Amino acid sequence: MGALFGISYLAKVHHLTNLQAAGVTSMLFIGYIIGAPIFAWISDKIRRRKPPMILGAFCCLFFMLVILYTPHLSYCLLYLLFFLLGFSSAAQVIGYPIIGENNRPRVMATAMSFAGLVVAAIGYGLALPLVGGILDATLAKFAVHGIEAQGTAFFRALSIIPLGIFGGNCFKYFN
Repeated sequence: MGALFGISYLAKVHHLTNLQAAGVTSMLFIGYIIGAPIFAWISDKIRRRKPPMILGAFCCLFFMLVILYTPHLSYCLLYLLFFLLGFSSAAQVIGYPIIGENNRPRVMATAMSFAGLVVAAIGYGLALPLVGGILDATLAKFAVHGIEAQGTAFFRALSIIPLGIFGGNCFKYFN
């Protein structure tokens, strides 16, 4: 959402200017910057990794669904929701200490590199082109319907994000 589609989504669906949309999208990163050390601190404080990760994933899913499926969100509310989305998604940083705690020192760098590779390969290598392909196909299919088609196209394409969050959360919950 922050890397590629956030600004377009906000401009087309919520009718923000590109400058406003860029400001709102930047709140994802601000939220992440603030949330990562807080989730790590909570995890260390309670001496458990899984509960903060699951809480963060469920909150992330909730905020993503609100952003995608609530019509007519105000500019200020979008700022807040994007911040909270970034904040809650920062819970994923707890995965790196888990890797460190569950691997021998001689393979720790390999394990962490593999985790980064999986995130990059799935998150950017597969999901972004898939979202873009669905967006292009849906826009082409509904081109005659004008501005309403853009909203429909974004909803369909970006629905992959909550599905991915849900799938990742199920994986964390059951492992």
